[in-house]
Amino acid sequence: MSNIDSLLLYILIFAISTFSFSQYKVENSLTRGLGISLSIVIPSIFAGVRFQVGTDYKNYLYTFKALDNLPFKWIFTNELHLNMERGFLFASKLALYVFSPRAIFGVWAFIILLFFVITLVRYYRQYDITLAYFVFLIGPFTNSFNVLRQEVAIAIVFFAIHYIFENKFIKYLIFILIAGTIHFSAFVCIVIYFLWNHKTASCAHVNKIKGWKYILLGLILLAIWRPVLARLSNTGLFFIEKFNEYQTGNVGRNLSFIIMLFVLLFLFGFEDSIGRDDEVVHFFILLYLIATIAEFTGFFSTFVKRIGLYFSVGTAIIYTNIPFAFTERSRLFVKWIICGLLLMEFVLSSFVLKQGGLIPYKVN
Repeated sequence: MSNIDSLLLYILIFAISTFSFSQYKVENSLTRGLGISLSIVIPSIFAGVRFQVGTDYKNYLYTFKALDNLPFKWIFTNELHLNMERGFLFASKLALYVFSPRAIFGVWAFIILLFFVITLVRYYRQYDITLAYFVFLIGPFTNSFNVLRQEVAIAIVFFAIHYIFENKFIKYLIFILIAGTIHFSAFVCIVIYFLWNHKTASCAHVNKIKGWKYILLGLILLAIWRPVLARLSNTGLFFIEKFNEYQTGNVGRNLSFIIMLFVLLFLFGFEDSIGRDDEVVHFFILLYLIATIAEFTGFFSTFVKRIGLYFSVGTAIIYTNIPFAFTERSRLFVKWIICGLLLMEFVLSSFVLKQGGLIPYKVN
């Protein structure tokens, strides 16, 4: 498939899947159920039938093929485990009893989509979740073609966050631990629970001045994280030792940081209009601030940069409120502008700069 045909196929999948998801608000239960189901199944098939699409595709395919030929009990031994977490290997091995190694990509895509769709429909229905779903397709779903395990963990974290608003720490912690068995970096999400003020049911940062304090704190952490991590890695704690490899990483152009920085400045400038006294939105803006600071590390370590993905889980919810910064007459137009800009970013990164190995799309 040519590059231009591949790009058009991606856009077609985005459009059909988003239209299918938009049926969540129709009254007919059959139409609603069919639409939501197709919004999960269509992208899952698209992810499952691809071949050598995504920079990590070969590594994962090798893992799935090797795992298919290994006994189940091997996962629980102390031997090397293909440099992947046992929870991920355990679930993949179960799927391999039914599906071929190549089809496992589709199984994991289905799990990612299922977590996001259930979370949107059940816990964020008061927002324009059709737009949120589209934002998710452009972001986490396409990212899963490269950082599969981490995007699975991110989907679980996105679901777990509603327990923060309900002050259910144990349930939140359980899901974070599950996410950590898929990708160990998910353990950093424990701190997210404490960014919410559980006494007042509000975001921990209550004004822009305090927001700038978080920026200052983030800049200090950027300056000292390497020696601090080196010292912590000597404590003998398993989940800390795993982060030791994050001290190294390849240098990137990090165009995404520039984009996130402009978005962050816009959010800061219009936070009152976008937030509309909605503490959940303010909370996600705070997380986006942390994600942007983490994104800066991409100039010298892409591994650390990926930590920021956990803090950007609420981006889709934030985007649904951006139109409220404009007049009521122009809000629908603003939604289309947001979709257009997201598509332009996808075209620039995947088609023009050829990042992530998403294009050309191949099936054999």
